[in-house]
Amino acid sequence: YILVLSGTNKEKAKFEFQNLWNLYFNEKIDIIRIKNKYFFFKTNKKLKKNSILLRRLTFTEKIFEVILEANLFQEYNKKIKNMSFLKFQNKTFSARIKKINYHDEKDKKINYDKYLESIWKKLKNPKVDLKNPDIEFLFIDNKEFYLQIIFSIKIFENEKDFLKRMPKNRPIKKPYTFKSDSARMLVNSLNIKSGVVLDPFVGIGGILFEAYDMNFKVIGVDINCNDLMNLKKNFNYFFKKEDEKKITLICKDSKELPFKKNSIDGIVTDIPYGKSSRLFGEELYENFLKSAKIYLKKNRRLVVVYADFTNFKKIALKYFTEIVEIKDKINKNLTRNILILENK
Repeated sequence: YILVLSGTNKEKAKFEFQNLWNLYFNEKIDIIRIKNKYFFFKTNKKLKKNSILLRRLTFTEKIFEVILEANLFQEYNKKIKNMSFLKFQNKTFSARIKKINYHDEKDKKINYDKYLESIWKKLKNPKVDLKNPDIEFLFIDNKEFYLQIIFSIKIFENEKDFLKRMPKNRPIKKPYTFKSDSARMLVNSLNIKSGVVLDPFVGIGGILFEAYDMNFKVIGVDINCNDLMNLKKNFNYFFKKEDEKKITLICKDSKELPFKKNSIDGIVTDIPYGKSSRLFGEELYENFLKSAKIYLKKNRRLVVVYADFTNFKKIALKYFTEIVEIKDKINKNLTRNILILENK
């Protein structure tokens, strides 16, 4: 498969896809970069267009299934001639060629029409539609890669409905909350298909909205009751009024949460931080982590975003086991770390 990954932090995009693939297919995959936002991975598993995995993807823009691979045009042409195109008949199509790592002047004169001509001859009454085709073909031509020609067909394009819930589109915009795409990636890092997801520092939403959109039972906790009222306003703006009954909001200190032992399937949050309150922060982190250790189910995950100038990770590793950490540079003054932990 060929992946087209979006976002400035491709490590986030790769981890999200690998994590979801392993969750739904029970297979660990290596994702290898071809160039820029183009990646590929190999598997014997068949990805169906109605897979729930696809609905959860955030930073994957498109997925192409590789139809054939070839080192030279002659080999490519021979394989095309022997390939059945019955399922592509009577449909509109577009074709794009991605040329990667070609450097000399001779390469620039390659006539790529020959690739498309092979397809055109195989189709009955072929019709091109560049804006909204039924089928999209992708050719990757790469001399420096292990294969020169990769021919694939698009099986998924991300509609990105979650972008309508970006902070700029919310009725209540302050205090700052996570962008919907990043929030979605955090929820996907929990490595669960269903269950109860808790955000113990929920603020005015963000992470909770995306967990709810992915059909999790959600609980939001915050010590600021006014923030929870604003969360409801934001929630009702994006979801149905009656859906408010399906979410649980608790105005309470995170160290005094009324949850039973082993009752939460996943915890995901953007931990409070501030350079002017580091000592207060460390006490807050310690109390929160002690409590979370009790009510988070065994072998389930805690996903926390924290600032690199805090001491959160050192405290967290006293109670939880690290799975992976991804650095996410926001600007020259702030790097956030996405720390994925497990309750062993």
